[in-house]
Amino acid sequence: MIEREIKGKTIRFRPKVAADTSALHHAWAEAVKATHHFLSDADFDAISIEVLKDYIPSAELLVAEYGSDVFGFMGMTDLEIDALFIRPDWFGQGIGRAFISLAAERGAPLTVEVNEDNPGAVSFYKTVGFEIVARSDTDHQGRPFPLLKLQEGPNLR
Repeated sequence: MIEREIKGKTIRFRPKVAADTSALHHAWAEAVKATHHFLSDADFDAISIEVLKDYIPSAELLVAEYGSDVFGFMGMTDLEIDALFIRPDWFGQGIGRAFISLAAERGAPLTVEVNEDNPGAVSFYKTVGFEIVARSDTDHQGRPFPLLKLQEGPNLR
């Protein structure tokens, strides 16, 4: 477990345990509802099932919690950030930056893919030092949601 003091609160970052599944799915759903306005209800429902049944149980995730409140997570494969979701009530508190800092401890260069139609995520990653290096017209499941690949720039560290 790693503790970071962020805006006067001691936030714990720890590996996911099975009991976190519901809270992590809730954090994912709330974050997506707040940021992925391009998804139809049917798309959201289909992806939600994938996240709940496949991704959360199988992925190695780093969980953010305050007290007993599990409110965000980050998943990585090697140096790629696969997922970073934080409940909207925690937006702007420095949690995303803390996750990026923890990811950077793995090495360089970090990469991430974000939906092009999620301007908040694109802006966040640019603000913390990532640069767009590629674009695809679809997501990894072939859905018509363009992805931007970003890589940490020379000024991230």
